[in-house]
Amino acid sequence: MEYTKNYHLPQWKEDDRIMMRDFNEAMVNIDSGLEGVKTTAHTESAAAQSAAAAAQATADAAYSPNNKPYVVGSYRGNGNTQTITLGFRPSLLIIAGDKSSGTPSGHYALLGSHFGVVTANHGYDSIKLTDTGFTVTDNSDMTCPALNDGGPTFAYIAFR
Repeated sequence: MEYTKNYHLPQWKEDDRIMMRDFNEAMVNIDSGLEGVKTTAHTESAAAQSAAAAAQATADAAYSPNNKPYVVGSYRGNGNTQTITLGFRPSLLIIAGDKSSGTPSGHYALLGSHFGVVTANHGYDSIKLTDTGFTVTDNSDMTCPALNDGGPTFAYIAFR
């Protein structure tokens, strides 16, 4: 009688006598081999499921209705200095005065962490990015932009 290479299963020839012991050993070998395949497949399946769940969590965290790539808000000018907390350092910040609240036109600013200040006229250091948002300082004695005059409302959009 000959045996298979991997699991030592009997390979009977026509003139071999089939013995119960040979048959039972073959079944034990098959069972052992299948258990190894099942364990490996289960481990690989669990690893694949874990990787898929991690990828989905990363995708969900990248954008969701609760985690947008920007924040929109407003603040009322206090005529001094105030810090607006966003929870992140903006890569781009746009501020505009609300004409209905008495802010003159031309009071707006674009500020990006990569290109400095671009404003309607001059920045005069009236706005600075921080690690958690931005700070505005009243500069009403300057020409433009007056980003924290006392009283008016200023709207902003800050991009992550």
